[in-house]
Parts: sequence; C-alpha cells; structure tokens
Amino acid sequence: MLIHARCAPGHSWTNPAERVMSVLNLALQNCSLERVRMSEEAEKEFQKCDSMAQLREMAAKKSEVKTQWQESIEPVQSTIRNRFLRLKLKDERFQAVDPMTYEDIDVIKRHLRDLFPTLDTDKLQKVHTSKVPEYADWMSRHCRQSHYIFQIKKCEDADCCIPGEDMPWLPDPMLDETGDHYYKYDVAKTMETSEAYRPSLKLNKQTKQTRPSVSKRQTMNDSTHGDELQTEGTPQHDIQNPGNSQDKSLYTTQNARAIVTCVE
Repeated sequence: MLIHARCAPGHSWTNPAERVMSVLNLALQNCSLERVRMSEEAEKEFQKCDSMAQLREMAAKKSEVKTQWQESIEPVQSTIRNRFLRLKLKDERFQAVDPMTYEDIDVIKRHLRDLFPTLDTDKLQKVHTSKVPEYADWMSRHCRQSHYIFQIKKCEDADCCIPGEDMPWLPDPMLDETGDHYYKYDVAKTMETSEAYRPSLKLNKQTKQTRPSVSKRQTMNDSTHGDELQTEGTPQHDIQNPGNSQDKSLYTTQNARAIVTCVE
C-alpha cells in the first residue's frame, strides 16, 4: 500500500505545515544563482518558447538542445541541493531526492503501455486518462483520491494482485459528536469517512456565506473616501489581524495594502 499526501495548496503561508518554507529560505540567503550559458543556437531556440510545455516539446524534437539544457542547469541544481543538505530541523538533517531521469520516465511509460494498451503515455493528465475505460476501472479498484491524499493498494482479486494483508484506507478527518475535535485514528479507520469536514472546504463555505454580495460591496465602496473602507466607523487599516485569520481574502495584495501601514 502506498499513501501519498501533500500539504495544503494555495495560501500556504496560513498553513502551519507549510511554514518549513521559511526554514528552506535560510539556505538561500546570500546565494546568487545563474545557469551556464548554452551555445548561441540553443539560446535562440529557448528564447522562442514561452512556457515549460513549449520547452519540453522543443527539447523532445532536438536532442542536442536537451543535452545542453541539462548541462546548463545542473550546476544550479547542485548548488541548491548542497545548501539544503546543510539545514537541520530539530537536529534532523534535511534530505534531497534526486529528480527522475528520462530513463526512469521511459520505464514507467513502458509499464503503462503494457497495462493499458489504449492509454496515450504522452497525455497523462487526468482529463485524458479518465476517458480510458481499462485505466478508469483499474483506478476504481486500487485507488482512493481526496483533496490532499492519494492512496493505492492491492485489490482482492487473485487474478489481478498477489494476495496480502488487507490494510484499511487512511481515513479522512471527521469531527466527533462535540464538533470541537476530530476522531482519533483508531476510531476513524473503522468508519466510512468523507471530506465533509476538510478544514479548507469548511472555510470556503463559511467565506461564501459571510462575504457580502457584489452589489453590497459596491455600495460600501461608493460610500467611502479614498482607499479606506469604513466598517462601522472603523477604518480598515485599523483592523487587527492576529495572523491566523480564517478569511483568506485578507492576504490578497489589494486588501493587504489597505491593512498594513508601511513606514520608513
């Protein structure tokens, strides 16, 4: 069984699990990065591309350019890797995982072609893979996916998987009867759970319910002077934000300008 989890995407600075980013930034202090310049021909080819997708497409057509790009970027990768490896968190050293090689990717694609003959391995985005019947069937029997967690384990069909211990899916967090605490893992793993109590899902619902309508916001803006939004006689820049506010809109650029007082 494999369980792959990610930290909360979007507005990550409000999520405690993401605050390790400030530790990673320590490694990049006083560090200047510059890739090695490629040949003039290769540089001209890369300047024509406006996205990573276009870069990959061009590199796939011209192997000599791909090789030059790898040689150009390798010193930068090595510098960042070595600086991250010098970090510690609670006396534990950081680890750095090597990126997948093109050979590794080719091996995975070969396995995919064996398992799912009609799957286009050059289009592995969900919008394409979900239309392949045998792939969708395999996913339904072996995988469980939620907003933050992707799980995969053996099925009970002996013709498909080698029999082994049947392990429970990692449960979604569920609030107990009090509504103030989440069930402990030992209890939650025996339940049929859902994402109904996912913190960010609850937050989005609360924000939609409490945020004024467009017409109301427009009326409020029309009745104010300058850039200060008056709320019951209090200028918005006087509103104190403790740093753990649940309203994500406070962190957008325009609202931050209204709240933060800049001094020299």
